[in-house]
Amino acid sequence: EGKPYNQKSDIWALGCVLYELASLKRAFEAANLPALVLKIMSGTFAPISDRYSPELRQLVLSLLSLEPAQRPPLSHIMAQPLCIRALLNLHTDVGSVCMRRPVQGERVVLGGRVWAPSGSTGGPHLSCRAEKSVAPSSTGSRTTSVRCRGIPRGPVRPAIPPPLSSVYAWGGGLGTPLRLPMLNTEVVQVAIGRTQKAGVTRSGRLILWEAPPLGAGGGSLLPGAVEQPQPQFISRFLEGQSGVTIKHVACGDFFTACLT
Repeated sequence: EGKPYNQKSDIWALGCVLYELASLKRAFEAANLPALVLKIMSGTFAPISDRYSPELRQLVLSLLSLEPAQRPPLSHIMAQPLCIRALLNLHTDVGSVCMRRPVQGERVVLGGRVWAPSGSTGGPHLSCRAEKSVAPSSTGSRTTSVRCRGIPRGPVRPAIPPPLSSVYAWGGGLGTPLRLPMLNTEVVQVAIGRTQKAGVTRSGRLILWEAPPLGAGGGSLLPGAVEQPQPQFISRFLEGQSGVTIKHVACGDFFTACLT
């Protein structure tokens, strides 16, 4: 028709590429060139499989629209949730180096001994690995002794009742699920975003898990530490929520939305 080639034509070509990636076949295919042009001008093609999300299917349909004015510009395409998450990850994760070894439990070296949390259930205490010391004796020979210093457990404390709910978080650097600190409440729904962690209690309050402020000592290393400790979080209720009952919470990349 003699129309100029512009960015809207590139958007249409992008729709053809995405359609072929999703369907593993071309959007428009015919035995000869006139038949191919007829298919393109009529805009008839097989629908994309419903195994893909409605957002992706609607995006491809909008890109292949017959009317150039109805095809979204590139800025609108990249602003859709389907694309903006990958775009943000590109800027935040570019240049990152994967760890060669998995993150293991905490171990701290103090005074030449390796201290690790004990696995028993008799209360919090530390177990130590025996250390050997070699010293010359009065007769000139060398003697070897083994000593191990334990920490007394002290008086038995009364049993603490288990929390009403347990919330775990993993991913984003956490190789194993991390149990988040809980207030004395029952959580019925949780949501997580790029930097936010939130939950809704049975009483309709919003609980948040946040990293401690800088200098609070939550992520500081002890002298001689050989492992990075797991990140610490603090829990708190949302302030200024009196008189409002929250039913649902959702976290986006940089925001949190609540439904009353």
